[in-house]
Amino acid sequence: MVVLGKDLKGSILDIGGGGEGFIGRAYGEQVVAIDHSQEELDEAPNGFEKVLMDATDLKYESCHFDNVTFFYTLMYMTKPEQEKAISEAARVLKSGGVLAIWDCNIRSAYPDPFMVDVDVSIDEHQYHVTYGIVKKDAQSRTQIQQLCSKAGLHPAKVTEEAGHFYLCYEKKAYMETARLAIRRFTPDDAHDLYEILGDAETMKHCEPAYDFEKTRDFLQNFCIDRNGALAAVHKQSQKVIGYILFHETEPDIYEMGWIFNRSHWRQGYAYEACKAVIDHAFRALNARRVFAQTAEGVKSVGLMQKLGMRPEGIQRSQTKDSDERWSDRYFCGLLREEWEKGR
Repeated sequence: MVVLGKDLKGSILDIGGGGEGFIGRAYGEQVVAIDHSQEELDEAPNGFEKVLMDATDLKYESCHFDNVTFFYTLMYMTKPEQEKAISEAARVLKSGGVLAIWDCNIRSAYPDPFMVDVDVSIDEHQYHVTYGIVKKDAQSRTQIQQLCSKAGLHPAKVTEEAGHFYLCYEKKAYMETARLAIRRFTPDDAHDLYEILGDAETMKHCEPAYDFEKTRDFLQNFCIDRNGALAAVHKQSQKVIGYILFHETEPDIYEMGWIFNRSHWRQGYAYEACKAVIDHAFRALNARRVFAQTAEGVKSVGLMQKLGMRPEGIQRSQTKDSDERWSDRYFCGLLREEWEKGR
């Protein structure tokens, strides 16, 4: 029995969502169902959007959906089609999004059809459906998992029973470098973040050093609740050594900034972390421009330029530092075409 509840949050692209349209039935207006057959779309119930489209060539921008689903759809595809469809699904998933697959192991019965019965529960309604396919290729859970991993997705849940399997894969919202893991902040990071934001020397070009209570409030209200920043974690020590401002200011435009623990200055950590975030912005988030600003002048501008950013302007006497002195603010930015040229 496949039980479809309300565990998928946000927008859903249901691939092969015509016919019975079980994902659309379960999630309603959250769903955009695509199918290569207009007849299948016409048979599907109403209550969600239906679009005629090829799963191997999705006409959506990258990072467009919170979830992508395949409900007994991959079984109807050839192996090359499966690989392309899963790759396209990964592309249109937002960072942190979920790919959910329901399907079955298939032994080759060619030229006889392979038949499989599926029972589905949605709310208090029960459905029974029989899927059939004439297919030369066998299909296994392991094979589909390999395609998900090849597409850069990470397993979150895998179950199999009586030949039917469910796969939940995630498009990770963090990055890794040789020495750092870059992830979202958690409440447990308060003490490490306080070592950074509570240090007067580190904060002298920003604002007065934070006390622990202000650090904890900032961590929760901005870093976590608003997803305004990323934590740079030293892999060996598992300590947060860097705060990376990273948020979308306008569609496809991201601002970034950085403050690192003073004990880790001049060791290349800021460059290593910021380069990974910039690459992630253009590659996974389809950014058009990434920019940064600083009141420090030469030192931070030098790092910006090392990251490939170009000077975009100066706002004179714009910012007060921790000693209440006015200083200029420098802006640098990197465009997608410049990033692509420098790869």
